[in-house]
Amino acid sequence: MSDSIEDIIYNSLRKGKVPEAHLIEEIRAADTSISEDSLNAAIAKAQESIDNEKSEMTSYLEMDINAINEKIDSLGKELSEDVSREKIAAMQEISYDITSMQERYSHLESDIVMRELWHEYSARLDNSTDKSRKLAPLALNTAKQQLDKLVWNFKETELNPDNLDDLREYKKDAEEHKRIAGMLGEESSVADALIKSLDQSINDLTISALTEKSSKQKQSSAVDSLYSRFLEMKEQYYDDPSSASKSRILSEASSIQTALYSADDSRAEEVSVFVQSLEKEVDKEASRRFSSLKPIMKAGAALTVAGFLVYSAFSIGVPSVRYVRTVIDNAVSEKKEEQAAIESERSEPNAETSAYDSGAEDRHVASHEPADYRSAGTQSVNTRTPTATSEAEQTAEPPRQRTILDTISETYSDLRYILYVNKEENGTGLFEVNNGQLNPDPLYVWRSTDGNGGSGQKKERGDHKTPEGIYQIESITWLKTHKPLYGPVSMLLSYPNNIDRGAERTGGGKGNGIVVCGTYMQERLDAINHGRDITNGGIVLKPDDAKQLADIIQHDYQNTLVVIEGNTRITENYVNRFKRE
Repeated sequence: MSDSIEDIIYNSLRKGKVPEAHLIEEIRAADTSISEDSLNAAIAKAQESIDNEKSEMTSYLEMDINAINEKIDSLGKELSEDVSREKIAAMQEISYDITSMQERYSHLESDIVMRELWHEYSARLDNSTDKSRKLAPLALNTAKQQLDKLVWNFKETELNPDNLDDLREYKKDAEEHKRIAGMLGEESSVADALIKSLDQSINDLTISALTEKSSKQKQSSAVDSLYSRFLEMKEQYYDDPSSASKSRILSEASSIQTALYSADDSRAEEVSVFVQSLEKEVDKEASRRFSSLKPIMKAGAALTVAGFLVYSAFSIGVPSVRYVRTVIDNAVSEKKEEQAAIESERSEPNAETSAYDSGAEDRHVASHEPADYRSAGTQSVNTRTPTATSEAEQTAEPPRQRTILDTISETYSDLRYILYVNKEENGTGLFEVNNGQLNPDPLYVWRSTDGNGGSGQKKERGDHKTPEGIYQIESITWLKTHKPLYGPVSMLLSYPNNIDRGAERTGGGKGNGIVVCGTYMQERLDAINHGRDITNGGIVLKPDDAKQLADIIQHDYQNTLVVIEGNTRITENYVNRFKRE
């Protein structure tokens, strides 16, 4: 039989549109010499090929859906016994697997032969989705049981210095429960209260550890235990020198310092040196965070002060490039005046000017501190007037001018954080909000990269532009397996928002799936380091920076707003529309 006849048979059966009698007539018209047996054999062979295709596809579908169900069943058993962050991440991974399977086999819907098969497995996949949704309530229930047990253990534990290690373990478990509850979108007031009680008990027992010991031998043993704890904390600090870690360690180390001094132990001096050093770091933490700004500034090293002012201006939204140039000119001028004054005064030392030199030098150093960063508002920079003023007036910080971030903070009473993304400067900053009041000093500022589709608002899927406006964080997904594209964590934004959908002139906000994430891809890391745009529209940070961001906001991501600016400046009218819609 010719290839054309075989093709007619296969394609006709594959499309499922030609009745068998009509099919036979077509074949005989194409080849009048074909026998009945040959025709039947050809039809049977074509049908066999199609059946083999269906069988092979069935195997793939069965294998994938069984793998998903096995994960769900296994994780369900584990969650009924114990809950951890790793298991919560595994829950999120299952959601990814289900979505991936739906996308991978969605083409079967348009395949006449495979459509019925896909409908069968699609229904089974829906059942798997329903099963996976029951994992979160199960995990939350188990976590609450674990917390209840922890509270009971704490109540049953005798509060004496011998049980300090147990109390510290309870506190660690309570903090872990709070993190898990946050990943599940729940708040845990019980965990908060327990942590507070444990903190108080640990501090009280640490201070009284020595005073309650009557015998010298017991006192020496307690001192050694406290000192060992101090050495352990030092190692923890060097392993994890984060802000939260510093504050926690400083609190406990101060208690140990007090206890060692009470015991007249010589090692108290060593603890004291560490505490003083840590206090200085905590006090200057805000200033140190600004060091991460320098690599993303376009100004040179000689314009450090100007660089801080420029980045601040961009971070909180400035009306025009002309303003930024004014800021640079004023900053450079003031920098030169200060330096000239300092050098002049140092060249003629005497009793009076020596005292002033110290103050001048302090003011010079302070120009690198957050005070100058805060003073760069969105309107103008006050120039100095050469009039006689008191020393207090000379050193007084000018009042900070309002920005659009202040407006956003006051509009949302329950807002905890604002993540500000500046597309033009490839920078991302995290600001804290308390009771509707913005802290103008960012907690952190990171270098970032965004869409390589150029400046301006995103118009449609595939234009590789990062949207501009105000968005919420819909979810935070910790990636258990190594995913180079997204790094350790991915945060999904609520793009398009209602304003985007209604903007017909910008394409109606077409597209979705915009995320803030990390990356392990060297090409993207190089783009971050060199201030280049490289993504398809998402906002990408270095992996450690993305993890740091997610760690901070994961319990409050629903009370966090993401503000993205490029060519589009956020106005008060936009903020009001965003809240209404």
